Amino acid sequence: MKKPTLVTTVRRNLRVPVLLGLSLGLLLGWLGLVNHLSPSAAQSPPGQKVLVDAGDVDTYQRLADSGAELLETYEAFSLWRVTPAQTARLNNSAGWQPRPDFDTIPLRGGQIIETGFTKAEPAMVGNLRQSAGLGLEMWLVQFIGPVKDEWLIKMTERDLEVVSYLPYNAYVVWGEAAADKLEKLAAESTFIQWTGPYHPAYRLEPSLQQAAGNRPADELVEVTVQFYKTNQTQDSLARLQTLGQAARRTMSILNFTNITLALPAGKLVEVANWPDVFNVETWVAPELLDERQNQIISGNVSGGNPTGPGYLNWLISKGFTQTGQFNFAVDVTDSGIDDATTSPNHFGLYTLGNLAGTSRVVYTRLEGTPNGGSTLQGRDGHGNINAHIIAGYNDRGGFPHEDAAGFNYGLGVAPFVRVGSSVIFDPNSYTFPNYANLQARAYNDGARISSNSWGADVGGAYNSDSQAYDALVRDAQPTGSAIPVAGNQEW
Repeated sequence: MKKPTLVTTVRRNLRVPVLLGLSLGLLLGWLGLVNHLSPSAAQSPPGQKVLVDAGDVDTYQRLADSGAELLETYEAFSLWRVTPAQTARLNNSAGWQPRPDFDTIPLRGGQIIETGFTKAEPAMVGNLRQSAGLGLEMWLVQFIGPVKDEWLIKMTERDLEVVSYLPYNAYVVWGEAAADKLEKLAAESTFIQWTGPYHPAYRLEPSLQQAAGNRPADELVEVTVQFYKTNQTQDSLARLQTLGQAARRTMSILNFTNITLALPAGKLVEVANWPDVFNVETWVAPELLDERQNQIISGNVSGGNPTGPGYLNWLISKGFTQTGQFNFAVDVTDSGIDDATTSPNHFGLYTLGNLAGTSRVVYTRLEGTPNGGSTLQGRDGHGNINAHIIAGYNDRGGFPHEDAAGFNYGLGVAPFVRVGSSVIFDPNSYTFPNYANLQARAYNDGARISSNSWGADVGGAYNSDSQAYDALVRDAQPTGSAIPVAGNQEW
């Protein structure tokens, strides 16, 4: 049975193999870069990897005749290692592409592990390095090329669990004596290119490494810690909270448990060294960030300007009506809408703009923990205006419903759709919602699209909140949420 999914305005596109689940996409990094021999890797010959389309028989044959090394074949392409001289023979061919990135593992902070002919890992301080052990540990493995399912099966047969994918063709894995097991698998196979530690330096965000070194040891730092889920996770969570302040939020997503709290700067390195810690990142508080626009996005433009009023008629001409097509809702995750009831005061949120008709607000609730002066009402206007931008209906004429050119104020992009209000700013303060619970309840109440007009100043980084939404657009009611549904992960 396929699980429900949710289309959302916050999403990333990731391609992942079977058995992985979802890629975290967090590009983990550290401070400084110097060359070090990697802990384990078969020596790769000089040259670069290239992909050759399966249909390009001529290029395939030229590479074979030149003595290039065929590394692996796939249904749609083949993977080769070629020397500069062999590459020169391909310049006139269209069916190949160089992939030097297949010999790297890029991490956050702009750092790179080199895993090809030149092998290097970043410089790091001694207390952020990891050594192989016999107990449970995380370790890195990179495959020779795009990963085949049978390669992952070989790992799971050795009781190694996939924690997360990392570019390119690499994984963080978990298991007892993981380093030793991967070494043995590499010796027995040709598909493993490199293995090495998943150092605490990769787990601890670079800015937090600076904080650990520069700030007073007792200064509190807001962080989110991601634990890989094991039967010891609850013990780890309890242990963590003895080091810092009470948790602001604990959330289960994918195979991680995320906890947000304030930790002393002097404890950051210690926590990053715990075996089941996958990621420690700075927590940054999220913030809240007319018909003419509708005509523009619908393509009704001439000379750079909207052709004129008539967006509602244009929708009707395309077959959109109030009945039958919009029996779902858009979840407005924001501050509140109108008077915080399902019978709002504004006509624009009713069927055909008729206050005597049916309201199109299907639910309104607070998600997370209320703050002082909490309200579900749209007093600040942010959630309210977004609800109308999405779903407002207005076909009335004259002032105050039209501008001087006859364009309607308050006519939304989808004036027939329903909306639901998930309040996470009440109205000005963030409520620390559990995103999995929020989206599970929204989906249960008919939401199929999520509007998120808010965010955190993280410089565009893909963080644990991004990861949560990345997962929830694929599985809106996951295991551990308020309303789990049988399917991909829930049985």
